[in-house]
Amino acid sequence: MEVLGMRSEGTRFSKAVIDAIKAGDLTALKQPLSGGIGLEARDEEGTTALIWAIRKGNTAAVQMLIEADNSPDTPDANGDTPLIWAARELQTDILKLLLLCEANIEKRNDIGNTALIWAAKKRHLAAIGELIDRGASPDVTNRNGDTALISAAREGFTGIVKELLDRGAKPNVSNESGNTALVLAAQDGHVEMVKALLDKGADPNKINKYRNTALIWAARGGHTEVVRLLLEANADVNAQNEFGNSPLIMTARWGRTEIAKMLLERGADMTLRDREGQNAADRCREEGPPSAGVLELLEKYEKKLNRA
Repeated sequence: MEVLGMRSEGTRFSKAVIDAIKAGDLTALKQPLSGGIGLEARDEEGTTALIWAIRKGNTAAVQMLIEADNSPDTPDANGDTPLIWAARELQTDILKLLLLCEANIEKRNDIGNTALIWAAKKRHLAAIGELIDRGASPDVTNRNGDTALISAAREGFTGIVKELLDRGAKPNVSNESGNTALVLAAQDGHVEMVKALLDKGADPNKINKYRNTALIWAARGGHTEVVRLLLEANADVNAQNEFGNSPLIMTARWGRTEIAKMLLERGADMTLRDREGQNAADRCREEGPPSAGVLELLEKYEKKLNRA
């Protein structure tokens, strides 16, 4: 009965601590903490008092909890630490405070995300600088093989990508799907991001697990300026993915006439066939009117080659 009573008392004080934090009532928070009660307070979902203070953006409460010996590294039920929460909630001042208290920078949550990866996913520029300055590795990967750079590229955060590159992030790391930051940037047509990655040495010919290159994705998506940048960086104009699709065949399937012209001028092979035995002209005929412009262009180039 005594043990049950202690548990009940602990639950009561845990609730009191967390309720005080949610309400922003620092006076109500002082009483249990001063007696060493509620230091490991959690709610029914496993969220600690310290994490609640961070989520509420209450720097003073965070300070009080840390001074009362709450660990800066105790995670919630998903493995997210206070530092991770500060990064994802854009709480820069709290993040700095946790770093001063020597919070574990590289600690991961249940899917392998660190505070830096979360900062990249949430476009938390200030946190990225603070974390890397304190020794966070920009190339740590999560369970899916994503780095902070890959995460930022997927979200389309060009400014974050540039910051990470300037701070030493490696541009050619591939995730579990084989995608690099460049492949993801090209896929979504992020011109300035692609330029920044190429300027820092990103390989335009890296392939993902389906053998897609950045150029194949850019051609498929109709991202003309990205295609131009990739061609200037000597991307392989005749690369084929596992389905046999080359950049030119992609333009045929999606009616990308201007890009088809750029590819042909760079020596794209019109005779390449996909896994079903179809070349670019065959795919144009199959697609009909949407690809009529590409077909006309291919026929002109074929006549030109025959005259040569």
